[in-house]
Parts: sequence; structure tokens; C-alpha cells
Amino acid sequence: MERATKLLEQSGGFVITKSVLDEVLKLEEPVPKPVLTGKKEFRPLASEVEAQVEVLLDPTKRISSGGDVQHFLHLFRDRFEKIQKIFRRQMTTRDAITIDQAHRSPDGTRLKFICMIREKRETKKAVVFEVEDLESSARVIALKESKELYEKASRVVVDEVVCVECVKRGEVFVARDFILPEIPHHTPRRAETSVSALLISDFHIGSRMFMEKEVRHLVGWLRGRVGSGFEEKIAESVKYVVVAGDLVDGIGVYPGQEDELEVISIYEQYEKAAEILSEIPEYVEIVIIPGNHDATRQALPQPAISQSYAKKLYELHNVRMLGNPCVVRLHEVEILVFHGQSMEDLAFSVPGMAVDKPEKTQAYMLRARHLAPVYGQKTPIAPELEDILVVESVPDVFHAGHVHVTGMDRYRGVLILNSGAWQTQTPYQVRKGLTPTPGRSPIVNLATLEVTWVGFG
Repeated sequence: MERATKLLEQSGGFVITKSVLDEVLKLEEPVPKPVLTGKKEFRPLASEVEAQVEVLLDPTKRISSGGDVQHFLHLFRDRFEKIQKIFRRQMTTRDAITIDQAHRSPDGTRLKFICMIREKRETKKAVVFEVEDLESSARVIALKESKELYEKASRVVVDEVVCVECVKRGEVFVARDFILPEIPHHTPRRAETSVSALLISDFHIGSRMFMEKEVRHLVGWLRGRVGSGFEEKIAESVKYVVVAGDLVDGIGVYPGQEDELEVISIYEQYEKAAEILSEIPEYVEIVIIPGNHDATRQALPQPAISQSYAKKLYELHNVRMLGNPCVVRLHEVEILVFHGQSMEDLAFSVPGMAVDKPEKTQAYMLRARHLAPVYGQKTPIAPELEDILVVESVPDVFHAGHVHVTGMDRYRGVLILNSGAWQTQTPYQVRKGLTPTPGRSPIVNLATLEVTWVGFG
């Protein structure tokens, strides 16, 4: 164990690699066996603490899509009204007027109005926007002569709700600033008890690239079979496991997928998932939301994974199946959990965003107060009566996955984490030139919001 501890210290944090396990623990079986080293009995603190789980948002029972034009109108109207309320609560934008009032203002008037971006195009000298609110529309021009303004205009995306500060010039409005609804500076809530949450996603169980051995080592660590000292202390504190989607690889998600599957039945994929998760100690509460590979509808927001496909998961007493996105309060700490499908759209649409920097994209979602501000690209969005993807309240932690790259940041008091994946590089990722960072996940101490990364890669 002394040798293992030294190797772990050299890894820069708590990261248990496969080579360390194989060399020090001589683990050759898929499920690690207890290592008889004379260490004290594994007595986790988390087992003595009562779970405190409150579901603040779950779209599963709120989905009512009819799929017609009227539902789309309701969706975008609801988005506008919710974000307009956010602007009205802020000192800098509460004096914004309507577009109709702006049209009736004298020429040369400096003013603000809240609007949704309907169209965006770029000319040699300006970025031109066609915008609208609930009653009227207007044209806004952002001249390129100001580098700062041009950079802001470039980052504004179609269908986003913003506040435009501008000057009226005839029938058009010349922009001076674009103000996002933003989150205020936030003092995060903390638990009174020192328990932790393991944030994890993208297992892709059923795929040939699924890291089964490493996941079973992770489960063995949670049971006290692997590790000692500091890493054992971390395991003892884990009270929650939060899975941000893509629990299984699914069937028919993309052309040629069957050639990359080890388990070709969706039912058997979820049975295997249930078998693995059942090994997690019963005192650990598990929250699972779907991703784009799971057995539920593809369009956002997603209801919970269907019980008809994942019956054995529903039979586990410590598992909660929720929709995507969801907000849960764990020991007073509010966690926004979102699989993250729209990150690819934002990486394509917003300068400075990239798929391999998920924390930046997640921060932009908080600034825009919306999890999928762009409509009509890769991410399907259902025509609901309400827009559940608006970030109405400020979370303490924002957890996502999807892109298979770990990321971490703190933005205005919110801890942003992307938990990567437990699937090795796929042929699709090779073609796209994306290098994943599999086999690592963050553990958040809910009393301090400090993060420790655990890995078996």
C-alpha cells in the first residue's frame, strides 16, 4: 500500500490508473477482490447519514408535446416570457422598453429593449439582426468598427433572448451593447454534513468500447475493496451517484452501430447496467437521467428512461430515474443535471467555444439562461407548451456529460463539471479528431464543494 500511495501522489490528485492497480494490487478479475493487507474494516461515514434528496425539476410528467405549429409558438413565447422576467429583476435591464415603444421613440434616442434573435447575417461592415418580441419586430445593426461590440455580436446566436442597448437611427437601431440574461454572482449552498456526490456519465454499456473492468474497479472502490488511506476516506464519504445520461449505448442510434456493439439487445444492455449498479452499496442514492443513446425520446426535454426497457433498474431501491434536464437538491446543494446534447451546436455557433472545452460551453448556457438556445441544428427540441430548458434558478453545481471530455470551472459561484465518459475512443471520435478523457469522474464534497477526481483509466 505504501508503494501504491506514492504512485497515487505522483499522479497529481486522486487518480487510480489501471497500471497502478495491476502492478500493486495484481487485479486480474473483472470484479476486484478484497485485498488482505490488515487494514481496518471499511466503515463508511455515508452509511450512517440519512439521504436528503429533493427533486426540484423533472420534466417526465410535464411533457405534453402535440407536435403542431401552435406548440412551437407556445414554446418560444414561454421562453421569451421566462427570460424577460429574469431581465426585469436585474438593475441594468429593468428599464428596458418594448420594440413597439422603441419604434415610437424620437430619432437619436438611446434605449434598451428585450428581444429574441430571429435572423442573423454578416456583411462587410456590420452584423445585422432581425429581432422580435411578443408584439413587434425590428432590425438591429452592430457595426464592426468597435472590436468589443463585434465580438459580442458574433457570440449572439439565433433564437437567443437578449437585451439590446442601442440608438434609434430612422427605421433601424444601431447597437451599442448586447446584454445576456446572465446569472448573478452566487453564494453556493453547502451541506452541513461532510458527504460527497460522485458525478458520472456516458458509460455506454453494450458498446465494445465500454470500460467494464475499470467501472467494476470503481464499484469495488466504493465498496472498500480497493485503495487505502486518503482514497478510502473519499470512498467512505460518497452518499450519492449522479449519472448524467448515456447509461447504455442503445440500438440503432447511428448507422453501422451494430458493428460496434458487444450487447445487441437494448433489454440486455439495461439488465447489465442494473447488475453493475446493484453492486454499489445500498446506502448510496443513485440518480439517473437519460442521454441521446438511452431508451426514451431523442428530443429535449427527455422523460426518464422507459421502465419497459429498464425494468431491473426500476427495481433497485436506491435508484431514482429522472428526466433530462433535472434539478436535484442533495443535502441542500442544488445540482442542475443535463446530458449536454446542445454543446455541439454551441461549439459550432459561438466563437471561442469548442467540444473539447465543455466547461466554457456550459458557462455560456448559464449566461444565456438556457440549455439549448439554438433551435434547428443537431439537437432536436420538442414543441412543448413550456420551455423547460430555461435556467430559471441558479444552481450550486452544473453537471453535464455527452462530449466524453472532462472539464471543470467555477463561474460566478457555480461549480461547473463535465464528467467525461467510461468508454474508450470510438471510430466516430477518431474521424472527428476528438480525443476523449475516459475513466475519470469528479467527486464533490457537498460540505465544501471541493472536487476530487477519481479514475481507473
